[in-house]
Amino acid sequence: MESSEIYCSVLIANGHGLPLFLPSPPDDLPDQIKDIGIQIGDVGLVCYDGGFDTLFNICRPPEDPANRFGVPPAFVSINLGPNEIEQVSLFHRIGLVISNEKSSRRPSTTDPSKTIAALHLPEGASKSDLRSPESFQNIARQNAVAWFEFVFEKLQRSIKDSPLYLVTGVTKTSSWRITVLDNCSDEVREWEDYPGSLEFRWDNGSFTQFRGPNHPPGEDQRAENQTVFIRGFKISMRPSESAQHVLRSESFQDEESTTEDVNFSCIQ
Repeated sequence: MESSEIYCSVLIANGHGLPLFLPSPPDDLPDQIKDIGIQIGDVGLVCYDGGFDTLFNICRPPEDPANRFGVPPAFVSINLGPNEIEQVSLFHRIGLVISNEKSSRRPSTTDPSKTIAALHLPEGASKSDLRSPESFQNIARQNAVAWFEFVFEKLQRSIKDSPLYLVTGVTKTSSWRITVLDNCSDEVREWEDYPGSLEFRWDNGSFTQFRGPNHPPGEDQRAENQTVFIRGFKISMRPSESAQHVLRSESFQDEESTTEDVNFSCIQ
């Protein structure tokens, strides 16, 4: 299993949303979108490398840079009022480590196949969520077929058997460090957790660690455009026996929430 898959499958159980292994916005985004990062209303794909590919935003007009690839047929943007989004600055404290390990001070393991994923937030993180996500669910119910046709046929994205994600909440920071340890040894493993420091020690096992963002010269070094978690609706489409498309929707607040219902449904 790739490190991005391990990271997502482990950290999603913490209940903060879908973890993104690559929190930084792509370099080819328009500057005004790159400065913001992923937004509420974004519709996109989770890439194989753990990043998020925004295709369009249902809260922005067609000519907005967020809709640089165009918009689906019969597209009508949603105007969100100032009180429709709940925002909490520094929701996660400075120096917090989010991990599947319960202890933040020198945890140890005797399991030779132990897998650990950790997100370190040196500057903390803020949180924004749509107060009434049900309104977005209704829009997805009405437009999902058109969205899939637009993405697959017009944009020619390879999304066969891949879900679309409609974002209703984001957690963002200005800096991060991601660590994945797989098949750790059962001898020594320590970590120190305080602002600006995260350290692991072990004998054997695979190890992935990187930090970000990597700012080009002149870019704001403290911009909160690094999206570490997204929340919202995961929409999948598969052929039914009658060769018509059947939609399924589930919340990706918790990846373990699934449905085998052939009808369009949502699990909060």
